[in-house]
Amino acid sequence: MTNNPEADTPFRVIAIDGGAASGKSSTSRRLAEMCHWLHVDTGSHYRAVALAALQAGLEPRDTPELRQFIASLELSSHVERNESHICFNAGEPPRPADLRSEPVNQAVSPLSAIPFVREAVKAYQQQQVELARDEGFKG
Repeated sequence: MTNNPEADTPFRVIAIDGGAASGKSSTSRRLAEMCHWLHVDTGSHYRAVALAALQAGLEPRDTPELRQFIASLELSSHVERNESHICFNAGEPPRPADLRSEPVNQAVSPLSAIPFVREAVKAYQQQQVELARDEGFKG
C-alpha cells in the first residue's frame, strides 16, 4: 500500500473516433493536456505515410515499389510538450500544412486500405504506449 494515490492509477490508452470535423482532435488534445497523457493523432500517421510515398513518386496502390518503400521507412517519434509527431528516417516531422494538402487528401484513403501499409503503421502506433511510459506520461 502507498500513500501516493497516483501509484494506483492505471496507465490509460483511449481512442477517440468520429467523423470529419466532429471535434476529435480538439477534444483529445485538451483531455490529454488535462490528464498528462501523450496525445497521438493516429490519422496523421496515415497522412504522413501518404505524403512520404507521394514525395518518393509512388502511387497509393499495392505495388512492389510501394511495398519496398514502406519496408524501408524508419518510423520514429518526436515528442513536443505532450504531442507525439511521426518522423521518417530520423528526420523532422512533416509540416501540418503538407499533411492536409490536396494530393495527400486524395492519396490517404487508398493508401491506408493497403494491408501492408496498415500493418506498418499499426506496429508504429503500438510503440506509442512505450514511448508515453518512457516519457513519463500517465497514458
